[in-house]
Amino acid sequence: MQPHKPAPEGGNGTEVEQEAIRSGDNVYLKTHNGSYVGIRNGEVEAVSSVKEQRNVFNVHVKGESFKSTVEVASGTIIFLTAYTGKRITVQGGTHNTVPDTPSDTVHAYWDHMASWQNLVVEKTSGNGTIRSMDEIMLEGHTAKRLTFDGASVRASAGAGLADLQTLTIERIPEGAPALLERLPMTPPTAAPSSRRRRRSASRATAAALRELVSSGGGAGGALV
Repeated sequence: MQPHKPAPEGGNGTEVEQEAIRSGDNVYLKTHNGSYVGIRNGEVEAVSSVKEQRNVFNVHVKGESFKSTVEVASGTIIFLTAYTGKRITVQGGTHNTVPDTPSDTVHAYWDHMASWQNLVVEKTSGNGTIRSMDEIMLEGHTAKRLTFDGASVRASAGAGLADLQTLTIERIPEGAPALLERLPMTPPTAAPSSRRRRRSASRATAAALRELVSSGGGAGGALV
Protein backbone atom coordinates (compact mmCIF):
# COMPACT_ATOMS: atom_id res chain seq x y z
CA MET A 1 0.00 0.00 0.00
CA GLN A 2 1.25 3.49 -0.80
CA PRO A 3 2.32 5.56 2.24
CA HIS A 4 -0.05 8.27 3.36
CA LYS A 5 0.79 11.61 1.75
CA PRO A 6 1.07 14.38 4.35
CA ALA A 7 -0.83 17.59 3.84
CA PRO A 8 1.19 20.59 2.61
CA GLU A 9 2.85 22.63 5.32
CA GLY A 10 1.73 26.10 6.25
CA GLY A 11 3.98 29.11 6.70
CA ASN A 12 4.85 28.16 10.28
CA GLY A 13 5.77 24.58 9.38
CA THR A 14 2.47 23.07 10.56
CA GLU A 15 0.38 20.87 8.30
CA VAL A 16 -2.53 22.53 6.52
CA GLU A 17 -5.63 20.40 7.04
CA GLN A 18 -7.32 19.48 3.76
CA GLU A 19 -11.01 20.21 3.26
CA ALA A 20 -13.49 17.58 4.42
CA ILE A 21 -15.38 15.62 1.78
CA ARG A 22 -19.08 16.36 2.17
CA SER A 23 -22.31 15.00 0.75
CA GLY A 24 -22.92 16.92 -2.47
CA ASP A 25 -19.24 17.43 -3.31
CA ASN A 26 -17.78 16.68 -6.74
CA VAL A 27 -14.60 14.63 -6.63
CA TYR A 28 -11.92 12.94 -8.70
CA LEU A 29 -10.76 9.41 -7.86
CA LYS A 30 -7.17 8.56 -8.78
CA THR A 31 -5.85 5.01 -8.83
CA HIS A 32 -2.49 3.75 -7.57
CA ASN A 33 -0.94 4.15 -11.04
CA GLY A 34 -2.04 7.78 -11.50
CA SER A 35 -5.06 7.14 -13.75
CA TYR A 36 -8.42 8.75 -12.99
CA VAL A 37 -11.58 6.68 -12.67
CA GLY A 38 -14.09 7.60 -15.37
CA ILE A 39 -17.17 6.53 -17.31
CA ARG A 40 -17.32 5.61 -20.99
CA ASN A 41 -20.56 4.23 -22.48
CA GLY A 42 -21.71 3.18 -19.03
CA GLU A 43 -18.52 1.26 -18.29
CA VAL A 44 -16.23 2.21 -15.41
CA GLU A 45 -12.57 2.45 -16.38
CA ALA A 46 -9.32 4.00 -15.21
CA VAL A 47 -7.20 4.79 -18.26
CA SER A 48 -6.77 8.58 -18.37
CA SER A 49 -4.11 10.62 -16.60
CA VAL A 50 -5.97 13.82 -17.58
CA LYS A 51 -8.87 15.24 -15.58
CA GLU A 52 -11.99 15.42 -17.76
CA GLN A 53 -15.70 15.74 -17.11
CA ARG A 54 -16.14 11.99 -17.43
CA ASN A 55 -13.81 11.63 -14.43
CA VAL A 56 -16.05 13.68 -12.14
CA PHE A 57 -18.27 12.00 -9.54
CA ASN A 58 -20.84 13.52 -7.21
CA VAL A 59 -20.86 12.16 -3.63
CA HIS A 60 -24.14 11.55 -1.82
CA VAL A 61 -24.35 10.11 1.68
CA LYS A 62 -27.02 7.42 1.96
CA GLY A 63 -30.01 8.51 4.01
CA GLU A 64 -29.29 12.22 3.63
CA SER A 65 -31.31 14.71 1.60
CA PHE A 66 -29.90 15.93 -1.70
CA LYS A 67 -29.30 19.33 -0.04
CA SER A 68 -27.26 17.85 2.82
CA THR A 69 -23.63 18.90 3.27
CA VAL A 70 -22.81 16.43 6.05
CA GLU A 71 -19.17 15.39 6.29
CA VAL A 72 -18.29 11.93 5.01
CA ALA A 73 -16.69 9.75 7.68
CA SER A 74 -14.76 6.53 7.15
CA GLY A 75 -17.25 3.65 7.11
CA THR A 76 -20.09 5.74 5.61
CA ILE A 77 -22.27 4.34 2.82
CA ILE A 78 -22.27 6.66 -0.18
CA PHE A 79 -23.54 6.80 -3.75
CA LEU A 80 -21.31 8.04 -6.57
CA THR A 81 -23.08 9.71 -9.51
CA ALA A 82 -21.26 10.13 -12.82
CA TYR A 83 -21.64 13.05 -15.24
CA THR A 84 -24.23 10.94 -17.09
CA GLY A 85 -26.55 10.98 -14.08
CA LYS A 86 -25.96 7.24 -13.60
CA ARG A 87 -24.49 5.75 -10.45
CA ILE A 88 -21.58 3.40 -9.89
CA THR A 89 -22.99 -0.08 -9.45
CA VAL A 90 -21.49 -3.40 -8.38
CA GLN A 91 -23.34 -6.05 -10.34
CA GLY A 92 -24.97 -8.73 -8.20
CA GLY A 93 -25.63 -12.29 -9.25
CA THR A 94 -29.21 -12.77 -8.14
CA HIS A 95 -31.05 -12.10 -11.42
CA ASN A 96 -30.67 -11.18 -15.05
CA THR A 97 -30.42 -7.52 -16.02
CA VAL A 98 -30.47 -5.38 -19.14
CA PRO A 99 -27.78 -5.15 -20.33
CA ASP A 100 -26.72 -8.66 -19.37
CA THR A 101 -23.71 -8.12 -17.10
CA PRO A 102 -21.49 -10.64 -15.25
CA SER A 103 -21.42 -10.62 -11.46
CA ASP A 104 -18.87 -8.32 -9.80
CA THR A 105 -18.68 -6.05 -12.84
CA VAL A 106 -18.47 -2.37 -11.86
CA HIS A 107 -20.53 -0.14 -14.15
CA ALA A 108 -22.76 2.95 -14.35
CA TYR A 109 -25.72 1.86 -16.49
CA TRP A 110 -28.52 2.95 -14.14
CA ASP A 111 -29.53 5.85 -11.90
CA HIS A 112 -30.88 3.59 -9.13
CA MET A 113 -30.13 4.20 -5.45
CA ALA A 114 -30.51 0.65 -4.15
CA SER A 115 -28.25 -1.95 -2.55
CA TRP A 116 -26.17 -2.54 -5.69
CA GLN A 117 -25.20 1.15 -5.65
CA ASN A 118 -24.18 1.15 -1.97
CA LEU A 119 -20.47 1.86 -1.54
CA VAL A 120 -18.78 1.84 1.86
CA VAL A 121 -15.95 4.37 1.79
CA GLU A 122 -13.04 3.66 4.15
CA LYS A 123 -9.78 5.43 4.84
CA THR A 124 -6.72 3.24 4.33
CA SER A 125 -5.33 4.48 7.64
CA GLY A 126 -7.12 5.89 10.64
CA ASN A 127 -10.75 6.79 11.15
CA GLY A 128 -12.85 9.92 11.20
CA THR A 129 -13.65 12.45 8.51
CA ILE A 130 -12.47 11.77 4.97
CA ARG A 131 -10.59 14.71 3.53
CA SER A 132 -9.45 15.76 0.10
CA MET A 133 -6.28 13.85 -0.96
CA ASP A 134 -6.93 11.04 1.53
CA GLU A 135 -6.35 7.49 0.37
CA ILE A 136 -9.53 5.44 0.47
CA MET A 137 -11.10 2.13 -0.56
CA LEU A 138 -14.66 1.49 -1.78
CA GLU A 139 -16.53 -1.68 -0.80
CA GLY A 140 -19.67 -2.84 -2.61
CA HIS A 141 -22.73 -4.69 -1.37
CA THR A 142 -21.00 -8.05 -1.96
CA ALA A 143 -18.33 -7.20 0.66
CA LYS A 144 -15.81 -7.00 -2.19
CA ARG A 145 -13.78 -3.87 -2.88
CA LEU A 146 -13.50 -2.03 -6.17
CA THR A 147 -10.24 -3.21 -7.71
CA PHE A 148 -8.40 -1.32 -10.47
CA ASP A 149 -6.02 -3.55 -12.42
CA GLY A 150 -4.96 -1.59 -15.48
CA ALA A 151 -8.08 -0.62 -17.40
CA SER A 152 -10.05 -3.43 -15.76
CA VAL A 153 -12.36 -2.57 -12.86
CA ARG A 154 -14.07 -5.29 -10.81
CA ALA A 155 -15.23 -5.96 -7.28
CA SER A 156 -12.73 -8.40 -5.80
CA ALA A 157 -11.72 -9.92 -2.47
CA GLY A 158 -8.51 -11.57 -1.40
CA ALA A 159 -5.03 -10.95 -0.09
CA GLY A 160 -2.48 -8.84 -1.91
CA LEU A 161 -4.97 -6.47 -3.57
CA ALA A 162 -4.56 -3.41 -1.32
CA ASP A 163 -2.57 -1.33 -3.81
CA LEU A 164 -5.04 -2.11 -6.62
CA GLN A 165 -7.94 -1.06 -4.37
CA THR A 166 -6.47 2.20 -3.10
CA LEU A 167 -7.81 5.48 -4.49
CA THR A 168 -6.91 9.08 -3.78
CA ILE A 169 -10.04 11.20 -3.43
CA GLU A 170 -9.72 14.84 -4.50
CA ARG A 171 -12.39 17.43 -3.81
CA ILE A 172 -13.24 19.74 -6.72
CA PRO A 173 -13.87 23.35 -5.64
CA GLU A 174 -17.42 24.61 -6.15
CA GLY A 175 -17.76 26.72 -9.27
CA ALA A 176 -15.13 24.82 -11.25
CA PRO A 177 -16.07 25.04 -14.95
CA ALA A 178 -17.73 22.25 -16.96
CA LEU A 179 -18.38 20.01 -13.97
CA LEU A 180 -21.41 18.35 -12.43
CA GLU A 181 -24.16 20.37 -10.84
CA ARG A 182 -24.19 20.02 -7.09
CA LEU A 183 -27.36 17.93 -7.10
CA PRO A 184 -27.75 14.64 -9.00
CA MET A 185 -28.66 15.31 -12.62
CA THR A 186 -31.61 12.91 -12.64
CA PRO A 187 -33.90 11.72 -9.85
CA PRO A 188 -33.43 8.07 -8.91
CA THR A 189 -35.75 5.45 -10.32
CA ALA A 190 -36.71 2.28 -8.53
CA ALA A 191 -34.52 -0.72 -9.26
CA PRO A 192 -36.46 -2.87 -11.75
CA SER A 193 -37.79 -6.21 -10.61
CA SER A 194 -36.75 -9.45 -12.30
CA ARG A 195 -40.15 -9.51 -14.09
CA ARG A 196 -39.69 -5.98 -15.40
CA ARG A 197 -36.18 -6.83 -16.60
CA ARG A 198 -37.50 -9.87 -18.46
CA ARG A 199 -40.23 -7.75 -20.08
CA SER A 200 -37.65 -5.16 -21.13
CA ALA A 201 -35.46 -7.86 -22.62
CA SER A 202 -38.43 -9.36 -24.47
CA ARG A 203 -39.39 -5.97 -25.91
CA ALA A 204 -35.80 -5.34 -27.03
CA THR A 205 -35.63 -8.76 -28.70
CA ALA A 206 -38.98 -8.24 -30.47
CA ALA A 207 -37.88 -4.82 -31.73
CA ALA A 208 -34.64 -6.26 -33.07
CA LEU A 209 -36.53 -9.03 -34.89
CA ARG A 210 -38.96 -6.52 -36.43
CA GLU A 211 -36.05 -4.41 -37.67
CA LEU A 212 -34.34 -7.49 -39.12
CA VAL A 213 -37.44 -8.61 -40.98
CA SER A 214 -38.24 -5.13 -42.32
CA SER A 215 -34.70 -4.84 -43.69
CA GLY A 216 -35.00 -8.17 -45.51
CA GLY A 217 -32.46 -9.90 -43.28
CA GLY A 218 -35.02 -12.35 -41.95
CA ALA A 219 -36.38 -13.65 -45.24
CA GLY A 220 -35.36 -17.24 -45.72
CA GLY A 221 -32.27 -16.89 -43.60
CA ALA A 222 -31.21 -18.21 -40.19
CA LEU A 223 -30.76 -15.86 -37.25
CA VAL A 224 -27.24 -15.91 -35.80
